[in-house]
Amino acid sequence: MNKIFSSALVFFLFIYVVEASAQQSVWTIHSATCEAINPAQSQKMQWRATGLVNRDPSRSLWVLCPVISKFFDSNSQDSYISMIVANDNPQSIKVRCLLRVGEANTFTMQSFSNTQTVFPDDAVDFSWELENKSIIWPSIACKLPPNGVIAGIIAGYENF
Repeated sequence: MNKIFSSALVFFLFIYVVEASAQQSVWTIHSATCEAINPAQSQKMQWRATGLVNRDPSRSLWVLCPVISKFFDSNSQDSYISMIVANDNPQSIKVRCLLRVGEANTFTMQSFSNTQTVFPDDAVDFSWELENKSIIWPSIACKLPPNGVIAGIIAGYENF
């Protein structure tokens, strides 16, 4: 799990440098805001210091995480949304995540998919860059395999 914290630290330092140079708004969001999409499956999820863990021994569970957003009326912005997903398994896992956002001017919803392999005791950055959009209601849904971990979320916005 040290790789998770090392990856997160490097990423946070990168965001700090970008924020200082571009005057962005950047937020970190704890994985405690996430929960299983099916309330009955929430009993299989465990909140730990390292993040939200799927403790179901045999099933992948869909998890939904709200993302803090900055609303700019009809102004467009560049948005960067990232979720750190780790693996507590002795074998690799495949994780699929969907970023869902509303378009502020049209109130239509859009989905952006991202699927990655996470190696044992490692973490990956699921990230999305949305340029020149005014987004509202962002959330991330992930199909989290057994012993998959959602470590946290980072959201950054820059207004034009």
